[in-house]
Amino acid sequence: MRILTPLVSRIISVIATVLVVRWLSRSLGVWPAFFTWSLGMAVGCGISAWLLRTSGVDRITWRNRVAGYFFSWGIMLGRTTLGWLTVSSWIVWVVLGATAIRSGIVPPIPAVETAVLDQPSQLWSILLFLAWAVDGGAFLYLLGFFLRSSGSRVNPSLLGPMAALVGMVVGSLALSGAGYSRWAVLLAGGPPLFLGLTYGAFLAAVLTFGRKVRWN
Repeated sequence: MRILTPLVSRIISVIATVLVVRWLSRSLGVWPAFFTWSLGMAVGCGISAWLLRTSGVDRITWRNRVAGYFFSWGIMLGRTTLGWLTVSSWIVWVVLGATAIRSGIVPPIPAVETAVLDQPSQLWSILLFLAWAVDGGAFLYLLGFFLRSSGSRVNPSLLGPMAALVGMVVGSLALSGAGYSRWAVLLAGGPPLFLGLTYGAFLAAVLTFGRKVRWN
């Protein structure tokens, strides 16, 4: 439950980001939507910092819950100072909104005669956004481990996967910008999907056959 609750909260955060940025993009345009989203998240993170600073000690109130929503991404990075939580969480919110816009998942309202023709590309935009969201979440998870270990002993084995995730995102950005949306989805989402299916198959095999095997 301790793992499931933060995961569900972050999934809801991603969905809420897409819905809000999509509405802003359709109402204001792409760039005004991005700046409005960035400003709104700066205000939200600033208010959350003030709520935490003025909240009581050893007591969870609505102030902590509101701040926990805005600071959920910064908490993943393992640093708990108020300034760090505010800045890092704001950066992640801005990047998340920019990702939703860049993936094409929040386009302006299409013309009626072209709405049907744009449906396949919209599907690939959704898949690309989901792939980037998974890559970004995995990168934040590994970066949190890296920052927590940097005070004592840096784990160099984390640098390889982190560099691979950055390369996948940068490469898929280049492919998407060149018009190769399907190849961008394959690059950004293929490795995580393969690892997820492999791990799922391993767990299924352990749960199915593990009870019948004597490990000693």
